[in-house]
Amino acid sequence: MAAGSPPVVVVGGGVAGLTAALELAEGGAAVTLVEAAGRFGGKITTSRVDGLVIEGGAESFLSSKPAALALVDRLGIGDRLVNSKTDDRRTFVWSRGRLRELPEGLVLGSPARAWSLLRSGLLSPAGAARLVGDVVVPRGDGAAVEETVAQFFTRRLGPEAYGRVVEPLLAGIHAGDATRLSLAATFPRFIEMEHNHGGLVRATLAPHVRNPLRRKPNGQRPASGTIGPVPAGRTPFVSFMGGMADLIEALEARLRSLGVDLRVGTAVATIRAVAGGYEVVLDKGDALPASAVILATPAPVSARLLGSLCPPAATLLEEIEHASTATVSLAYRTDDVGAVPAGYGFVVPRAEGRHLLAGTWASSKWPGRAPGGQVLVRGYVGGIGRESVLEADDDGLVHLVRAEFGALAGIRGTPVHAEVHRYPAGMPQYTVGHLARVERIRSALAACPGLAVTGAAYNGVGIPDCITDALTTARALLPTPTRS
Repeated sequence: MAAGSPPVVVVGGGVAGLTAALELAEGGAAVTLVEAAGRFGGKITTSRVDGLVIEGGAESFLSSKPAALALVDRLGIGDRLVNSKTDDRRTFVWSRGRLRELPEGLVLGSPARAWSLLRSGLLSPAGAARLVGDVVVPRGDGAAVEETVAQFFTRRLGPEAYGRVVEPLLAGIHAGDATRLSLAATFPRFIEMEHNHGGLVRATLAPHVRNPLRRKPNGQRPASGTIGPVPAGRTPFVSFMGGMADLIEALEARLRSLGVDLRVGTAVATIRAVAGGYEVVLDKGDALPASAVILATPAPVSARLLGSLCPPAATLLEEIEHASTATVSLAYRTDDVGAVPAGYGFVVPRAEGRHLLAGTWASSKWPGRAPGGQVLVRGYVGGIGRESVLEADDDGLVHLVRAEFGALAGIRGTPVHAEVHRYPAGMPQYTVGHLARVERIRSALAACPGLAVTGAAYNGVGIPDCITDALTTARALLPTPTRS
């Protein structure tokens, strides 16, 4: 970009938009960042109330994906990181009337030891036998058809293992319908396991394949689905002492120090092409000149803003569905709860017909989340096929989640604090054809110079994925340094 040219305007102040703005500003570009809400952070939001640290959205990020930790180091906030507690790392599944421990030796549904499944009661003997039968199931022809998560795991492990173990773990991450989610777009590692080893059980048992749930010599057990090794001294998931908002606040402070024009509570009405670039028209009528525009907004919003500028991309963006979800956090006096629930929390299979997708014992999982004498828990509701529950008002959702925790985990008493965070159309769905769709979106935008999109709707919903995509997007707009 030539000196004196209009700024790059980044629309959307979630972690992707903030990261893109940082990369641009540190690369020498003038940047304006516009956010419709009254704060930055998007789905990352933390409440700090009377000693409670309550996450409204993401509570952590994967340490084995390097982008997030690299950004933390870049911002100089590594001293604020905290590991998850390691004294009781168990996870449970609500199944057939009670919470059952997810056995060690599972890799998101692939057992290294079938006996652990039989003891857990998660599967019937016939279901466990069918799961182990994965060793004789032939490889699928991945080149011929794109499988859904449900198709792949039903074919490999059987319908019972899929419905009782895999579905609540995998589909729950996306708040989606596993019969429509693309395996290649959501969990490609399992395709690689089948291709390289002939099956999931064979891959898990292969001596040169790291089992993400096999205990290390130091007693730590990395989380399933990680990519690469867990860094020394870190647990698989990490957070911040003051909650995930520590990351957002550090990004905002760095951007202010770089002179980035930060605007919150400002929505974009439309974007117009003008000579030499674009005009970003705000809802209050102001028009910001822009040499380029990055849309770090949900796909439907990006589609609307690109409708007249790049119709092919807008049409494709409209095809990316989004699910609505909510989190309900409840703080109780420890004496009212009685025995603190064990482990980190639990997931609930769709087949159980409950309103709750999952529950997390936040104060048992993370240090500093509740003051002494209190317990902090969080419930997740909504998602594809379960969104009707979100029609209730906040008091109704609190009542519902309290009832679910009582029925599923025996938590009684009256909360001393309750918070509801809603995310309408907030979770993108990577349905079959997603990878090809994203490639076509990028190709369409390549024909519209100076326009780009980034965020969770494209190449991963996790925080490290959003950061990686934002960095790639911003770097493509920076001039290539010339060699002397």
